[in-house]
Amino acid sequence: MSMRTPFRVLVVDDQHDGAAALGMQLEHMGCDVHISDSGESAIDFAPDFRPQLVILDLSMPPGIDGYQTAFQLKKQPWSDSASFVAHSGTSDPRVAEAVERAGFRFYVSKPAAAMAFETIVTSLRDDEMPATT
Repeated sequence: MSMRTPFRVLVVDDQHDGAAALGMQLEHMGCDVHISDSGESAIDFAPDFRPQLVILDLSMPPGIDGYQTAFQLKKQPWSDSASFVAHSGTSDPRVAEAVERAGFRFYVSKPAAAMAFETIVTSLRDDEMPATT
């Protein structure tokens, strides 16, 4: 049995309780999780952490929103190998289109079903596993 390196996940959300609950769920899946409460703090922290998955709340007043945070994070060299998830409580149907245009790989609406992030993490981990012969 081989040991996997922890999958690094950056959760960016201004709602502490929701972010903490999501962080605990991800940690139970074996992820190394860091929670940032603003886009600005995520942009500062990410270069050293080099997350493989970034989960961004789209609305984070009073600072920059999830779209702008994603734009800034995607300028960083590590981001080429990372996946981005938009996480929002809005019910506006135009959000899905905006999320796709902004380059997010996934969109998960709040509140998220427990399996939503487990499915994403499992899928991404499977993608990074080396092929066996």
